[in-house]
Amino acid sequence: MFPLACVSLLLTPLALGVANEELSDGSCALSLRAETQSSPTPLQFVGGPSIEATEFVQASQVRSRDDMPSTKDCRWELFEQPLSHFDPTNVTFQQRVCIYDGYVDGDGGPIFFYPGHESPVDFYINNTGLMWEVGKEVGALLVFAEHRYVGESSPTLTGMSGCLKYLTTEEAMADFAKIAWNLTRVATEDGSYAAPTSKIVAFGGSHGARLSTLMRLKYPHLISGAIASSMIANNMVDTPKEEWGNYYRVIRKGMDLVPHCGDGMNGYQEKKASLIAPVLNAAIPGLCKPVETDMDLIGLHQALTTNYLDKLARSSLPFESNYMTAGSYLENPVVLPPWALQALCEKFNETAAGVTITGDMDKLIYTMKMKGVTIEVDWGTTLNNEYSAEELSKSGMPELIAAILAAQQSIWGEGKHSFIPQRVSMQGPADVCTRELNSSKAWGVLVANDLNYAAEAPPTGLVYSAPPWQSFARDWTVKEKIQEQEAATARTVLKWATEEGLPGARPGKIDLYADEFKFSLKSMVREMSNVFFTVGELDPWGGSGLTEEMAIQHPSNGFALIKRGGHHVDLFFSTDQDYEELRQVREDEKRFIKSIIKGK
Repeated sequence: MFPLACVSLLLTPLALGVANEELSDGSCALSLRAETQSSPTPLQFVGGPSIEATEFVQASQVRSRDDMPSTKDCRWELFEQPLSHFDPTNVTFQQRVCIYDGYVDGDGGPIFFYPGHESPVDFYINNTGLMWEVGKEVGALLVFAEHRYVGESSPTLTGMSGCLKYLTTEEAMADFAKIAWNLTRVATEDGSYAAPTSKIVAFGGSHGARLSTLMRLKYPHLISGAIASSMIANNMVDTPKEEWGNYYRVIRKGMDLVPHCGDGMNGYQEKKASLIAPVLNAAIPGLCKPVETDMDLIGLHQALTTNYLDKLARSSLPFESNYMTAGSYLENPVVLPPWALQALCEKFNETAAGVTITGDMDKLIYTMKMKGVTIEVDWGTTLNNEYSAEELSKSGMPELIAAILAAQQSIWGEGKHSFIPQRVSMQGPADVCTRELNSSKAWGVLVANDLNYAAEAPPTGLVYSAPPWQSFARDWTVKEKIQEQEAATARTVLKWATEEGLPGARPGKIDLYADEFKFSLKSMVREMSNVFFTVGELDPWGGSGLTEEMAIQHPSNGFALIKRGGHHVDLFFSTDQDYEELRQVREDEKRFIKSIIKGK
């Protein structure tokens, strides 16, 4: 069964090129020549005030960096770090650190510290506005440190034995702790930062939130408190089966804020290309390669249904942003509009109104109807009413696909982007590295080394995650999914070593019956103190398990659920478009930070 393209055209290695143009790797670029418009519809946010749909699509210029603090204000320093803090070697590398002392007034003031994560540190310097704004108010020294193996802070790997094994969270935290120690305990040449009484507050969003909280837990003598926004608390080992689908449930929640979007984004499933192809090709003339075979349908589905939809969901921000699309890997990243997912939905909600869905979508047992065409879905099995090509044409489904493609084109723009990894043949022994590691791959290595596997399952009837595409049997278990992930990671690690010249990554075995797990924040959070946690209501990672009950187990902690909030929306610079709930969370964080500085 091949789910068809009643789903979004997203920024993929295959997608978003000029019509009828092939990419350098021979794959097809998808685009549409026209755009479908729909009229504004009032939206009611869960727990928030009514907002007109036009508010989602109003576009202003992306905020200029010229009048905002950024990397241009940094004093860059290189900090020498050992390759390993726990397995001594003679190898060292230079870690890049941004220091800004323009707000400092006298000795002993606070230090705000951002432990960088999977992107070059420039990315966090330019976007963590909360740090700059509160830092200015309290006279803080600002420090942003780049993560090992990322950006310009990587050791020379070529010729090194087992070069990937030193890319772990433990080693990275030890790097950050050494910097923190030197900031407060060791004087520079002029003695400016010999500040043993200074309080260090760590800031972090997403994986940076994990790092800031773990720094507070593991190095409490250095880190006095932490701001942890959009922290991903769960991983496979400690996520109950019923919570594995929370990520996609939040995406669906964001869709459902616009009438018909959630149902309209579901796809009809049909394996007969001979019936579907002519209708699709007639409705979508902008495809660079006509749909002809079943494999073409699979390719179209894959090009339309990647994980980039989560970038729109995470970009539930009241202002334009290229944060989720940049990743620091693109020279000209797409600028997403305010409330990006809802802006997309609003553009085709009228066309999607013809779709009706009944049944239990969480259990993937439901019926979809659209003007005479009926599709019955029961997990991985799909039945239809044997409609004809003419009935399919009259159903409105091809027009819906075209409308969604047009909406995507208007959101993402045109252009070709490829993330195809460089392949390098092995030129030496399997235990010696023959090349350097690209920053974009460092995250995958870190996940493998830390066994930090995310728990994601296919609920809510979203076709792009539904069986059989992720190989979830109806009676799947957490244990077998962990075992599958371990096996897949082992294959990936072997490929790195034998095909790409990067050995040393070492997936381990997870003890499903252990009381504690190495970096299971769900179990460790009860030991944390002086941490303010925030979760965005519309952030897919907000469903990762962190709740207010968990967060405030220690009375010194704080917690805020940000109504209508996307991925660490509170960490960005303040704007005129900010809404009251967001402003209030930032005020609460500011009070929390001041209490840490005062030692309360």
